[in-house]
Amino acid sequence: LHVKLSDVEAFLASIPIEHELVHFVQVSAQQGVDLRILSDANSFFIEEVLRPKGILGSFSRIVTNPVTLEGDRIVVSPFHKDEHPGSSSSPPNLCKGR
Repeated sequence: LHVKLSDVEAFLASIPIEHELVHFVQVSAQQGVDLRILSDANSFFIEEVLRPKGILGSFSRIVTNPVTLEGDRIVVSPFHKDEHPGSSSSPPNLCKGR
């Protein structure tokens, strides 16, 4: 199965976000609220969903798994490259703060 990068971008851009939430993000950012995202998704998906709604720049920081693009290929890397603590009850990819 080969899906073009432009098709993925178009699909992500089409994901709806409630108007009230977009408005809340815009107003909060205008009033100086420090908005951040902590996610176990990836930077490409998050950016491609938020950018078309005009709210990507409203967030001061997005902590998530990084992406590199290799042609039409989206390569997701883990946020942490070090060993996940064995005592943790969460999946390795979920932990973002150390």
